[in-house]
Amino acid sequence: MPNSANSNKKEAARTIKRIVMKRHAQKAFLNYTGNNYANIKSGKSPIKAQTLFRRMKMFPITVNAPLYRGIVNTHGNLFKQLRTNGVMKNSFASFTRHKGTANSFAFGMPSMNVKHLVLILPPGRYPAINSKNFRAKGFEADEVLLAPGKYIINKNKTKNSNFVERFGYRSYLHMKYTPNNVLTYHNYKSRS
Repeated sequence: MPNSANSNKKEAARTIKRIVMKRHAQKAFLNYTGNNYANIKSGKSPIKAQTLFRRMKMFPITVNAPLYRGIVNTHGNLFKQLRTNGVMKNSFASFTRHKGTANSFAFGMPSMNVKHLVLILPPGRYPAINSKNFRAKGFEADEVLLAPGKYIINKNKTKNSNFVERFGYRSYLHMKYTPNNVLTYHNYKSRS
C-alpha cells in the first residue's frame, strides 16, 4: 500500500505543477495581449517570454485551416528583404484564421507609401497558443500566437504578381514556418 500512497502524492504534485505552469503562462499571455507585447517580443521581459515559449513547445496546437497575418510595411523594407532572400526571422507573431481580419490589419493604414503584406501559413501543427483557450480580453477568439521562428516564402504557391513592388496594394505571400529550438529575440518595431 505505501507505493499507492506515494504514486498518488506524485500524481497530485504533477497536477498542481501543470496548473501553476498554465496559470503562469496565462498571465504572461495576458501581458502580451496587453501593452507589454513589445517588451516580450524584444526580450525586455525575459521571464514572460520564456514562460510563453515553454508553453508553446510543450503543448503545440493543430490548426486545420490556413493562418493569416496582416502587416503594414512602412517603406517596404520587409517586402524587399522577403523578395531578395525569401526569409524573415521573427519573434512571437500573432496570426488569425480569418483572411478578412488579416486584410484589415494589412490595410489598417491605407497609404500609397507603404507595402501591405498578408502572410499565409498552411494548416499544420505549430508551437503556439490558441487565444480561445486562454480567453484573453481584447484578443480575437480565432487568433493564434506562434513561437519565434523563421518564415520562408513558398515560391511554389506564391504568385509572381505578388512580388511586384507596388506600394498601396496588398501582396499575399505563402510562407513556410520553422520554429526556433531556443528562444531568440529580434528587434521589434511596431511598423516594420
